[in-house]
Amino acid sequence: ALERILPTVGESLGWEFGCVWMPASDGKVLRSVASWQTTPKPRFDAICRDRTFELGVGLPGRVWANGEPAWIRDVAHDVNFPRMPVAVEDGLHGAFAFPITFNEKFLGVMEFFSSEIRQPDEQLLAMFAGIGSQIGQFIERKRAEAAVESASLLPKENPSPVIRLTRSGGISYANPAAQSLLGFWRITLGERAPEVIAEKAQEI
Repeated sequence: ALERILPTVGESLGWEFGCVWMPASDGKVLRSVASWQTTPKPRFDAICRDRTFELGVGLPGRVWANGEPAWIRDVAHDVNFPRMPVAVEDGLHGAFAFPITFNEKFLGVMEFFSSEIRQPDEQLLAMFAGIGSQIGQFIERKRAEAAVESASLLPKENPSPVIRLTRSGGISYANPAAQSLLGFWRITLGERAPEVIAEKAQEI
């Protein structure tokens, strides 16, 4: 999903390289999770994939620390841009980034680069403060959908019998292991479960 969002934002604004950073599993650094480019920027793309940023370090770390969008007119003259030599080699100069949030919770940073030296655009920064929260809502919704889908597979993959009953005791679902058991009992889906199982389910 992020790989679709990057070109949508970048191309609409005329930027040439984009990257998304999210907290690593330990929560102590940001790590690149997706990138996009209009023309090949192999060296800069590689350093983004390999590099991590601590709080306050580099453009991603700066946005993480401040919780606000940030703009760099020319990365070649920014004192807090460790990727500067490689960015200049690949012809990148102007940059801006904004936080991705959900209910004030920090989720990550999205940054973009241009081959041009660009003057700060305050209206653009203000607009992306809001867009960052919209992207955050989208990400959280996708995470929730993935969690539900994963949970729905658990009964099917369980090697032990799993049976789901209706309030009246009818069998509404049986995983593969339970279907063999139902065959032994000569019971099909929709029929009432054996009394001992139905009574036990009522107790739960």
